[in-house]
Amino acid sequence: PKQERWLSRYLGDLGVPVCIGVGGTIDAWSGRTPRAPRWMIRANLEWLYRIVRFGRYRRSVPPLAGFLLLVVRERLRRAGRGGPRSG
Repeated sequence: PKQERWLSRYLGDLGVPVCIGVGGTIDAWSGRTPRAPRWMIRANLEWLYRIVRFGRYRRSVPPLAGFLLLVVRERLRRAGRGGPRSG
């Protein structure tokens, strides 16, 4: 959230139409931060690797767990309602 807050605050002062936060991408590309194993990257689980491996990401777990719970609840609600009927 730090980079998003910074971008939100200073976007108007920068004089550019778009800003993109790259997070730890440069650290990973430079080798400063180790990447997740290939299978985790292919499975889109690099975020999980970071949470387990690096303590500073653990603060993300409670909001992430709450979000995942909401997603699962919504999926179950929609599944119980049934899909669109044909005919």
